[in-house]
Amino acid sequence: YDILPDLNFKISGAATNNFNINNGYIPTFNLVTNIPGQVSIGSRRTVNYNRYLGEALLNYKKTFGSHSIAVLAGYSAENSRTTSQYNRNKGFANDDLKTFNFTQSASVLNSEYTASEWMLTSLFGRVNYDYQKKYMLFASIRRDGSSRFGWDNLYGTFAAFGGAWKVDKEEFLKDQSWLSNLKLRYSWGENGNNAIGDYKSFGTLTGGNYSFGGNLSNGLVPNSIGNRILTWEKTQSSDFGFELGLFNRIDLSVDYYTKKTKALLLQEPILLTTGFPSIIGNVGSVENKGLEFELSTKNLTGQFKWNTSANIAFNNNKVLQLGNNNKPIYTGFSSLTNIIQVGEELNSFYLYEAIGILSTADINNTGVAKTTGAIAGDVKYRDFNGDGKIDENDRHIIGSPTPDYYWGFTNTFSYKGFDLSVFFQGQKGGYSYALLGRAIDRPGMGTTTNVMGNWANRWRSDAEPGDGKTPRLDGTTGSLLDTRWLYDATYIQLKNVTLGYNFEQELVNKL
Repeated sequence: YDILPDLNFKISGAATNNFNINNGYIPTFNLVTNIPGQVSIGSRRTVNYNRYLGEALLNYKKTFGSHSIAVLAGYSAENSRTTSQYNRNKGFANDDLKTFNFTQSASVLNSEYTASEWMLTSLFGRVNYDYQKKYMLFASIRRDGSSRFGWDNLYGTFAAFGGAWKVDKEEFLKDQSWLSNLKLRYSWGENGNNAIGDYKSFGTLTGGNYSFGGNLSNGLVPNSIGNRILTWEKTQSSDFGFELGLFNRIDLSVDYYTKKTKALLLQEPILLTTGFPSIIGNVGSVENKGLEFELSTKNLTGQFKWNTSANIAFNNNKVLQLGNNNKPIYTGFSSLTNIIQVGEELNSFYLYEAIGILSTADINNTGVAKTTGAIAGDVKYRDFNGDGKIDENDRHIIGSPTPDYYWGFTNTFSYKGFDLSVFFQGQKGGYSYALLGRAIDRPGMGTTTNVMGNWANRWRSDAEPGDGKTPRLDGTTGSLLDTRWLYDATYIQLKNVTLGYNFEQELVNKL
């Protein structure tokens, strides 16, 4: 310590254990007997969560003249384990929950035990340096190992570096009273993603039955295909930043960034001759580019104060590459609402496009494209490929979940002891698909009562076509996922309003 007075060593750790969710008791009983005071069948599920984290950190800081340096080195290890025990027994002596013991039953109907565990270890280091508070540099590196990947690719190494220049502190600008801040900065870095769930790299088994000599036997069958080379998804990011402060009242920050994610962790389609439709793998890359602006102003600075903060962020993303010869990957509800395709935005919506309602004349016209078995009053769809019929090949990309931009706007006011903050936020563009709306608002559900109000304007006949958008109640297209439940996600929201009053310190002290 005398040799390195700026050295600081710290070891920290945490452990959490939450046992017996539902207190290990029986939440419900099924009473299947007439005998008073006797419970015949009962079930119980006990869940245990255990998570442990240990960290060792070494910090060194030193200032010598106009130079300053800070060094951090560390190691961490994390372990998480979840177990679940389910029992279903019968023949209990009584149904008194106060004295009930689950083991006091005549026999076990079925018992199930499951466990899931993951581990993460990390080595990391960082160096920060600045000279005269004008020139700042940093560099970091870390190596992470995750149990979620194949034995051949457990570890990933991720580095980052960057720098900043405080231009306003240069001699030729330091006496300019109108300039309160001028800063340029740049950073580049790479990080990893392992959020795929446990055991995805291994071939797993599930319970199955088979007949041997006419007798049913219990066994195990393959449930998924393993991938020994599964590894970290990596994102490389670079950011150019500009900060400007004027008159100590106006602050502007502008950032331009690019992010390229490689080795995407996705379910990749494979030949069905394997016995499985897909396998998780590192299958492609996606690029994001964007601009972010943030503006803060002090509009009034007297006894009545008014400050404003506003921000807006633009982002564009595009799929650059996919595995298996860039073959599209279908995602979303039952893999029927979204698509990941090279050249398009990630998870674009891939749907049938509803353009109206079929009339009796449309049904009788062979030139009008329609689904097999369509009837008058069914939804009319766009024949996207122009083959004269409506089928799977007419689904096409219609928008994506990504908005054109996000924004936020906050005003704060203060006068004497009062303060008021009003925060708005919103987004422009992007789409959302309403599966709940589809579940309660599609034709062919076998009911004509207690339906959504818009069905009052449904198609009833050619003489009563309704609003031209709502089909007949007993239509045949209810199984298709189409654009009738695709909504523009543009919104403006008053997110938060806070009104406060600060009491005088003298009164506070007395209280």
